[in-house]
Amino acid sequence: VLFTAITGNIRLGGSVASSPLFVVNGIIAKPGQVSKINVNNIQSIDVIKGESATKLYGSKAAHGLIRILTLKRQDADADDD
Repeated sequence: VLFTAITGNIRLGGSVASSPLFVVNGIIAKPGQVSKINVNNIQSIDVIKGESATKLYGSKAAHGLIRILTLKRQDADADDD
């Protein structure tokens, strides 16, 4: 998974199966949704690993959790094209 739109070309994991779970404004992000977020609208990004991530989102977050809070709610509701 590449987090290109927000952080440049930083590799966050190996395959899709071992990628972290992305949550935007409390909603699990759909594929491609994170790349549509305007970086100027990001309030915070949290990286949560291990047991803390699985306590929050169960086995879906077994490979970690990237939690993004935006200033503008519509970023979380952007359609996947």
